[in-house]
Amino acid sequence: MTIDQITLILLFLTPGYIISYLFERGKHYLLIPALSIFFWSFSSVFLPLNYLIKEEIGRQIVLFIFLISLLAIRKLKEIILIILITIFLETLNNYFGILHLVSTTEYSFAAGLENLNYSATTFNLPSIQINSLKFFSDKYIFLTIPLLTGSTLFAYNTVSLIQFMKYPKFSSVLTLPGIFIFCVLLEITTVRSHFFASQLFCFLIIECFKPQNKRVSENLFLIVLSMFFISRLENVFLYTPAVFLLLNKYFDNNDEFLKKRKYFKVLFFLNLPVLNNYYGFKAGIDIRSNTYLLVFTLALVCLLLVLRKYEIISIMLKSYNLLFSMFIVFLSFYAFLTFQDKAINSWQFIVTHLLDSHRGWLVATIFLIIISIYLINYEDEKLATSIFFHLFLVLFLIVASAPFQHSVYGGSQWSKGLTEIPIYNPYDESQTRSIIQLLLSFMPLTLLIFKKNQTKNIQD
Repeated sequence: MTIDQITLILLFLTPGYIISYLFERGKHYLLIPALSIFFWSFSSVFLPLNYLIKEEIGRQIVLFIFLISLLAIRKLKEIILIILITIFLETLNNYFGILHLVSTTEYSFAAGLENLNYSATTFNLPSIQINSLKFFSDKYIFLTIPLLTGSTLFAYNTVSLIQFMKYPKFSSVLTLPGIFIFCVLLEITTVRSHFFASQLFCFLIIECFKPQNKRVSENLFLIVLSMFFISRLENVFLYTPAVFLLLNKYFDNNDEFLKKRKYFKVLFFLNLPVLNNYYGFKAGIDIRSNTYLLVFTLALVCLLLVLRKYEIISIMLKSYNLLFSMFIVFLSFYAFLTFQDKAINSWQFIVTHLLDSHRGWLVATIFLIIISIYLINYEDEKLATSIFFHLFLVLFLIVASAPFQHSVYGGSQWSKGLTEIPIYNPYDESQTRSIIQLLLSFMPLTLLIFKKNQTKNIQD
């Protein structure tokens, strides 16, 4: 352990330590790494903020703020625990090389260097992924930030669910088998942000199903919602319909939502990711680069929440998944008309990948289907059933959208209509990574298998 290592760790964790104290006096200390990456992600759009990361004087300013906050907040045990977890992961990687460094590592690092030189990124990457590779010195690089943020949030979700459902602590072992499916483990240990994004979404699911008196503060919930859309550029288009259902459950008191004008706050946090990821969006050449469409899509969610007391919105909610299914069918039909045999090739590659035994993909696919069916039938409440069924439909949306992704990033292999089926997808792996993200979102929820009837405990 070196001075450089400790300096970089404290530099990264300081904002999260302060922000966590603002919400229920630091009670949610496992969220410190997540709140830290949320703060630093703004350095991709507010470029002078990189001074605090790059320059020695900037680092000293942050360390001084940490010492002052340590004396003021006095949550010593909590921050020491997070620091020890961080050092453990770093040591594990330094000695055993646990990280899976994929091709996007180079792009993320290059994008981070652009920011550190006070230039906007020219890479189509989310700011959270870019900022996870900015913390380095001449002697050391802090590499495990994606693993740290995802792991601590996974632990938070597991503990939160155990406390809420009043499960015994040993029940947490039920979340482990799915993690050790090889393809899942590989994604967890990359420097991409899918693992972190999955746990942000799991956080939102858990909080929506808690009674109001057991939830985290509303502002913290909305920050996590914003982080979820920041964490992956594609989340806006894949998960916005699901987020509408979750917000419909979270803000179940419509009169209070309107009287207190909470829609202004929701609108702000929903559109914050467009600002945060602005340069990442604009660097792309696909539909995600259309910032007007992004703002419209996210603003529409807020508008529907405001208008949900009207009968037409109520009817839409009753047929929500039917409409969503029809949209997926329409998208598939449109993809076929546009790309014809190439679209079939794309779907064939995805399905072949999911059903292949390499890296445990077949096991992961079966696991996802089983846990989805279980969650769909877990609650008797219609909205809860609708939410989990909708998330199962997201799997089909990911598959249906494959030709559009491949038409942009599939290269000559896609354009020439390569049909030989290998054990990996030579066109682009984005869809399969999104499916792993969806599976990881459900992973802490496997605890619900432990005991189905918890009505009495929840009421207590």
